[in-house]
Amino acid sequence: MRRALALWLALSPVAAAAQAITDTPRMLEAAAGLSGYADLQPERFGTPAAPHPNEMGAVLLLRMFRNTCLASEAGAPVEDVLPPGFAAYDSGPYLFGTPDRSTGTTYLSATGDVVRDEEEGHPSISLSGSCRVEWRLPAPIGEEPASRLRYILADHFPYVFALIRASRPEVTSPPGISTFIEWDRPCGGQWCPTSLIFDPKSGLIIFTTRLNRSPRP
Repeated sequence: MRRALALWLALSPVAAAAQAITDTPRMLEAAAGLSGYADLQPERFGTPAAPHPNEMGAVLLLRMFRNTCLASEAGAPVEDVLPPGFAAYDSGPYLFGTPDRSTGTTYLSATGDVVRDEEEGHPSISLSGSCRVEWRLPAPIGEEPASRLRYILADHFPYVFALIRASRPEVTSPPGISTFIEWDRPCGGQWCPTSLIFDPKSGLIIFTTRLNRSPRP
């Protein structure tokens, strides 16, 4: 074991030095071409309006974050970032069923009703100065499916978006399934606060990120 560790320590600087210096994190460059949903087969992942209530549905949720939140940040209009089956609603009709209680936030939804989205397991996305992707699973899940979901949400999410952890890691080993984590996300030469809430008891999953819509050089 010590010999293997010594070999790794000796070789790792050489391997690191062989990598080219890049302007952006390598994972962002590798995933830059991802768009749309055509490669996520509905039989495996579900649809944006009804993701499968498991880790494959969580992968689809990450794609919605990319296609809607990050495209909106880059300047795409709302009609171009709508997931398939979604429409845009003002907050008054969506949250309260009335147009005269607007909060100035645009909601993207498959139903146009926050209660239906929560009760029937449809994700929703809100856009203002931030982007919030929210999904309440349609039924309770067991501990093992929750653990697989947590892996996608807490480990795969920061990997594919090159997030830097901002909150202190959990001291329990292994970590609990319920999760609140904060990261900083590279956003146009700056860093945007980004967070995850995952509560398996209520089935709630929320991604939130601040959007940097300032002019890019």
